[in-house]
Amino acid sequence: MKTYRRIVLGLAEKGHWKQMHIAVIEYRKRHDGTGLNDFAEGLSVTQVIKCDQLQQSKDLLTEIIDNMLNSGATLMEGNWKHCLDNILNQTFCLIDLS
Repeated sequence: MKTYRRIVLGLAEKGHWKQMHIAVIEYRKRHDGTGLNDFAEGLSVTQVIKCDQLQQSKDLLTEIIDNMLNSGATLMEGNWKHCLDNILNQTFCLIDLS
C-alpha cells in the first residue's frame, strides 16, 4: 500500500486529479472498499476546483472533491473568501446580464 500511496500522492503533486481519483477508486475496488482512506490528508481541494481541465465535467469534479474531502483533504487553504468566491463562480457559472 505504501507504493500505491506514493503513486497517488505523486499524481496529486503534479495536478493529475482525474488519474489520482481513478487510482484510488481502482485500489478500493480491489481491496473491498478499504485502504487509502486518508490519502488526501494535507491536500486542499482548492487546486482541484481551479483545474481548467475538469471544468467541462462538473460531475467528475464533484466526485473528485467528494472523494478527497472524505479522505482527509481540507476545503480551503489561505483566504477562505477567495476560495468560496472561486467555488461559486465555477460551480454556478454566474451570468452577467448587463
